[in-house]
Amino acid sequence: MNESNTMPSADPDLFALLDDLVDRWCERRALNVLRHILPAYPLSSGLTDEWAELYQTLRRIRSQYEKELPAAEAEMLGEAIVLVGERLYGR
Repeated sequence: MNESNTMPSADPDLFALLDDLVDRWCERRALNVLRHILPAYPLSSGLTDEWAELYQTLRRIRSQYEKELPAAEAEMLGEAIVLVGERLYGR
């Protein structure tokens, strides 16, 4: 049951992608990136505000740290931004 202020259930592949990114950042001890993502993910309520915060956080990480990320992580991050944006804005 969806309430008007909650997002539709998300694709499990999106959460798997985000989990993989966080795992990689933990393994590499990418503390700068982790300090941004951990307050925003995992989502606790799934409300639109949380999705918007996650979207902005992912974009901020890309903006500030993309050059420091391995190519595979940068690609995964870009994919996550697109998927979260689609969930949030229907794009």
